[in-house]
Amino acid sequence: MTVGLLILAYLLFGILSFLAFTSERKVLFYFSIAFGLVILTAHGFMIAARGIEARRLPWTNTYETLILLGFLIIAIYFATFPRYRMVVIGGFAGLIVSLILALTSLLSPEIEPLIPSLKSNWLLFHVTSAFIGYSSFAL
Repeated sequence: MTVGLLILAYLLFGILSFLAFTSERKVLFYFSIAFGLVILTAHGFMIAARGIEARRLPWTNTYETLILLGFLIIAIYFATFPRYRMVVIGGFAGLIVSLILALTSLLSPEIEPLIPSLKSNWLLFHVTSAFIGYSSFAL
């Protein structure tokens, strides 16, 4: 799945979430949630495939970290959804992630070798915890 398809899918997810918020029909609510989970799963597979192709964690350059940021924003939305059940937040999250992924079109998607300063075992913990914080703030 390319980033362009993800941008369109998250944009559609955001619109569906806003429609589900304004509508009395429960079918829109359930459809928007199911659609968002399908997109999130596809996004996760895209990140995993890039990591396998690169033979390293796929979040060492700006292109990859923006993709990770978008993934974590939606993942945190769905992690907090059972408690708050506010579908309108999904609309905003979908639009924000669409914009973040649109920024990746300005960057090179080429997989480059790691620079020596990034060949650390702390990279996983540092980047993951920092981007969970950024994603929570964005949401």
